[in-house]
Amino acid sequence: MYYNVRQFSKIAQIFETKWIRFKQTPLINYFIEGGLFMEALPILILLTLCLCSIAIPFIIRSFIWNSILKKLYNGQYTKAIEQMNRSTLYKLLFSEYERNYNLLRTYISQKDVKMIKTLSTEMLHSKLNPKQAYQIASLTFFYFIEAEDASTCTDLLKYIEMSGEPEEIQYDQMLYRIIIEKKSEDIDFLKSMLEQKSDKNDQGMLQYFIGIQYLNSGNKKEASLFLNKAKNNLKGTPYHKKIKELLV
Repeated sequence: MYYNVRQFSKIAQIFETKWIRFKQTPLINYFIEGGLFMEALPILILLTLCLCSIAIPFIIRSFIWNSILKKLYNGQYTKAIEQMNRSTLYKLLFSEYERNYNLLRTYISQKDVKMIKTLSTEMLHSKLNPKQAYQIASLTFFYFIEAEDASTCTDLLKYIEMSGEPEEIQYDQMLYRIIIEKKSEDIDFLKSMLEQKSDKNDQGMLQYFIGIQYLNSGNKKEASLFLNKAKNNLKGTPYHKKIKELLV
């Protein structure tokens, strides 16, 4: 939109009128005429600088993290890891725990077994508060359950039991019994959960764990029944291949 000279002059007059009225407001007038504005100016400048010192690092931090996320979303894991390891600003603006946690999530996305175990073990043996230790354990527990790494799962479950929510603790303890201890005491419980699920993936996972328990108990007929249902519901997921191997 373009303004001619007359319109611009009119807008300027309106602005000037409003500014005069604003200055004539009792409180504002007292602030300006009493010289308080000049007295408060250093404080206002200092406050502005303080706000900038907080905002600018936050903006740079967001920019760096978005750059890393973009690489991760595009599957450029090597470039993302290089940026996390080499960027000076990243190291300055992110704590050691944050940097390691982000690396760990990247290694999980890559399914890098060696680095997941190495980094998670190093982190859990460093100076972490209970909340941080729980975050690491919760992030990696299911992964190590799938790998059937008994010793690591035993350690992780302790952190989860100390800080996790009751439902998570109950669920992870159940997975530990099924996968690590090779027990079959949760069949009825999972069957009752299965009746309440309508999503195919949810049904498939429950059927998978029920089938595993029947295998644990030596009941191959029932195991085959539930694993075949799980195979159909989990088609297109990593579990489909795993279930096919169990059914051979």
